[in-house]
Amino acid sequence: MIILVIAVTVLSLCLSSLAQQRAVTQPAPQQQPAIQPQPVPKAPTIDPAVLRRLQAPMARATMINSLLTNQATRGMIENLAKTTKIQPSELSIKTLDGNPVSPTPQGQLIDQLNWSAGIRISMIKNKPKFFHPQSNSTRSIGTISLNRVYLWSEDISYYIENDVFQTDRVAINLNLPLTPAAYLLAIHSSQRPKEMTIADRNPRRTIQNIVPLSSGGGFVALTTIVPHVYTEGINICLIDIEYFTGLMNLFGGFTITRL
Repeated sequence: MIILVIAVTVLSLCLSSLAQQRAVTQPAPQQQPAIQPQPVPKAPTIDPAVLRRLQAPMARATMINSLLTNQATRGMIENLAKTTKIQPSELSIKTLDGNPVSPTPQGQLIDQLNWSAGIRISMIKNKPKFFHPQSNSTRSIGTISLNRVYLWSEDISYYIENDVFQTDRVAINLNLPLTPAAYLLAIHSSQRPKEMTIADRNPRRTIQNIVPLSSGGGFVALTTIVPHVYTEGINICLIDIEYFTGLMNLFGGFTITRL
């Protein structure tokens, strides 16, 4: 009996020692590496000088002078002036019919707005309107659609605040007075368009000779527009502007001015 007790005691001691050895030699559980927070991307910044030029109003005189100093477009201005017997340089302060340009609109109807001084349209801050008597409502002069626009969540507020957007393609739907007229089309953009086309009552066509503005705030072209009659008092045309893909083009709006 004594021998049995001694044997059980020895066996217990051996099992206890073996358990302790296993506890010592068993590797400690590996800790998972802590997840490192990703740095918050900084909002983009546009060169302040570029931003000021894109946001600046597009003066009629700047557009006329830019066309007159460019060899490809000077003849276009001279031919228009010749038909009305005024000096080409006078078109910076006079309309084609010889009247002085006034920045004050004559009324709220579409043909009473200050087209000769220029009307600017942009995504956020410039949304001019006119009164449409037939529907007894106020309507927008134009709407802008940006295709292939580049935005990230951290950037949106910056671009909205400055009313300037990075894009490769722009579509502008315009409401215009019904009478066909010569118009200056100024694009507030940092890159020269690859192509600008217009669809009005005439077949769709490419607008030639888009020249840089002397102010550095964009580009300007000259063309005659014959609007479609959409409904009574609503006369429309569509302008498409396409840029070279891959270039960082900044678009700040569009100014249309009737000569």
